[in-house]
Amino acid sequence: MKATLLNSTQALGSDGYFRTEGQLLEVFRHYGTQAGLSDLAIFLGGALSLPHNNPATTMDGKRSGFIYTSSSPVADFPFSPAGDVTLVSPYGSESRTVPQSRDSAIRPALPPEITSSITPDKEKAHPKKEALRIVEYGEYPQSIASDSEDLEREFQKQPFAKTGAKYTFDGEEVDAYDKPFNPQKYDEYEHDGKRYIRVEARPTLSYKQFLDGHLESNAILSNGKEVKEGDIGWIEVQPVEWLADPSGWWVSRQALAAGVQYDAKEKYDGKFDDTNANKFINEHLLKEMLQTRRSITMSTLEYPQDLAPDAIRDGLEKAYSQGTLRATGASYFEGQKYDGNNPPPSAAAVDQEYELGDKRYVRTVGGKETEEGKGYWFEVKPIEFGADGLGKKSLWSRANPATGTPEPMTAYLKRILGDGPQNPAARGDANSKGGDLPG
Repeated sequence: MKATLLNSTQALGSDGYFRTEGQLLEVFRHYGTQAGLSDLAIFLGGALSLPHNNPATTMDGKRSGFIYTSSSPVADFPFSPAGDVTLVSPYGSESRTVPQSRDSAIRPALPPEITSSITPDKEKAHPKKEALRIVEYGEYPQSIASDSEDLEREFQKQPFAKTGAKYTFDGEEVDAYDKPFNPQKYDEYEHDGKRYIRVEARPTLSYKQFLDGHLESNAILSNGKEVKEGDIGWIEVQPVEWLADPSGWWVSRQALAAGVQYDAKEKYDGKFDDTNANKFINEHLLKEMLQTRRSITMSTLEYPQDLAPDAIRDGLEKAYSQGTLRATGASYFEGQKYDGNNPPPSAAAVDQEYELGDKRYVRTVGGKETEEGKGYWFEVKPIEFGADGLGKKSLWSRANPATGTPEPMTAYLKRILGDGPQNPAARGDANSKGGDLPG
């Protein structure tokens, strides 16, 4: 998998100053070409629009900033020699900078050949534009925690547990033009069910003085607070949202990172694959954005487990026979969960999932070892894992078609997750005896 930056024609469109290949992506006709910056990007030195009475914003109401593209200007504008990097300005127009700069932000994009093989974690329409499709894929530190100052005080008293995940950024100062990209890693911490990184601010500060004499900074976070050099912020790890273009391109809804030197060369020749920015995106940002997917998949694996009490079972069965029970659209086939984006390979032997109140149940029909033909209802719950990564209880799936015998949870996990250190099935599970499901 490989990510990139959009070129200037995709990000801005052609007005005679840019290369003519490609066209403005359709999503920008709805969303606008400017992009907001995540709070993390602002902490790391991403430059926002200069403050004034009407600062530049996106349609989401976020202050927009300077965004790198993969292009180098064709036209040699006055005061800006060829060899610069083309930027999208906070107002959605063209700007440019020298390649050794670090104060513009990185808005990654995924090409169609990659997105065609991805099943998003979630998909929705933009609340203001029905035609705008937004998908979620991966996770990354983005927004300042609402209780960031409280978290820092708690952390100083008792450090939080590290999750083992790390995120990499450029360790050099924003104005260190003569120093190349210097990877610096930040630990991810878990506290009260949420995950964060702890960052010391090194913002790009620019101020505008108003007629009344007060100064306003352009380093303003999503909570409306100014961030200053040396401030400590707790940045929450959140799902990454992408604007999905009809062409198959996905571009992040906001810029995710900043403070990264685009390249060490004095002049940019337009070969993006050779740049430090490309190295950062593909060796660090993309991998770290996806590093928790396997462990999250494990922690959120759900499975029909506990047999519903007779009273609930009778109500479920009655509603089922009357056709009044709402199906969720998910189903279980040979022990694996499927939904609309991931259909089962066959309609045979599929156990549907249904919703009753705030709980979900799966109906399966009894086999030879139970009352054959009777409908059994099992509540769908997350699979619990111990600190050692092993399942806390044994679960049988349906009979494995290859062997005709019940399949323990270890084999079930192996089929879902594949081999690897994150998979307890790859290490063996002592709790693989017996089962809870009938037939």
